Amino acid sequence: MTNKGTYINFKDESVEYTYENSLSLSQKANYAMEVAGLVVSAQIGYAYILKETIFNYCLIKYFTDIELFENPDDFNLDLIDEFCKNNYKSVIAIVKSNAESGLIEELQKGCDEAIEFRKMHFSDYKEDVSDLLQVVREFVVKPDYMNELLVALTNFLNKASEREIDAEVVGKLADMIPVLKGMGSAEVAKAIVTAIHKDDTTAVPKTNNKSKTKKKTTTESKGIEVVK
Repeated sequence: MTNKGTYINFKDESVEYTYENSLSLSQKANYAMEVAGLVVSAQIGYAYILKETIFNYCLIKYFTDIELFENPDDFNLDLIDEFCKNNYKSVIAIVKSNAESGLIEELQKGCDEAIEFRKMHFSDYKEDVSDLLQVVREFVVKPDYMNELLVALTNFLNKASEREIDAEVVGKLADMIPVLKGMGSAEVAKAIVTAIHKDDTTAVPKTNNKSKTKKKTTTESKGIEVVK
């Protein structure tokens, strides 16, 4: 069912709008995900103070034909807050009071649970991987030899903001840190190369303790040079 009302725009003009009483299942899911995505982000973490404002913003976006921003790039939290305050009775309160029974409560619960999920997802994973990258850079003699590994880990770290990170993998990587700290830089390089070649038939040459001169050995399968 479509209903009509009026609101005051940013130019202090009275404008007519229409609103719905219900949402589809997909709209409910998108509503909850959008609220959670704006309240909890990889950039600022959990912003509790935005929770009510963002919920009302999505209420306007999903229930009415009001377009606060013609261009998505113009998205502005202060303008959203201003609009919600100026039009609370004429828009937000009207939509809430005319929505299907239990719908607003269902949306609030869905948003709360989505927010809790994202809060857990963006815990300390990124920090753990950052620590691991720093340890590798500090303990490897020449980081350029480990460039392939560092690039892979950096890409892995960047995926934290894309919600693709695997907590179990992060834990395993983080567990490497105390092991690396107890090893010399040459041993670190050799250990990493060994891990890279764990499924290959080519073994990493052992260090000749009797030789006092330094020589370079290259593992042919990966082209990674290890200083001994």
